Amino acid sequence: MGKANAGLPSLPTAFAKPAIAASNAARSERRREYHERAAAEQRFDWFLPSLEDSLEVETVTRSLQSMPLDEREVIVARIWGELTFDEIASVIGTSPSTASRRYHTALEALKQKLDVTSTETKP
Repeated sequence: MGKANAGLPSLPTAFAKPAIAASNAARSERRREYHERAAAEQRFDWFLPSLEDSLEVETVTRSLQSMPLDEREVIVARIWGELTFDEIASVIGTSPSTASRRYHTALEALKQKLDVTSTETKP
């Protein structure tokens, strides 16, 4: 009788291994779902300005309105219109390098008016 079952696992082992594998797979699936849910619920405020750092809309509007038209239109087209310098250049009738130069010059002037210390000039 011992020779007839040679090489085969005992009956409890034959049932236990698939049951353990299924249990491990289910546990792994529950763990993965938990971590995915936890990650989805996390909120990162990386790109939202803090209340202390935000500028008042009225102050920015007044500062923009006090700027020369050519500077103001380049800033508005780049930041709010999300136009490229090539697109801005075609709208205002200049070269892309002139549009870029006007934008950076105007942005620096606006920063000085608003007393902003940041050196970042990209929208």
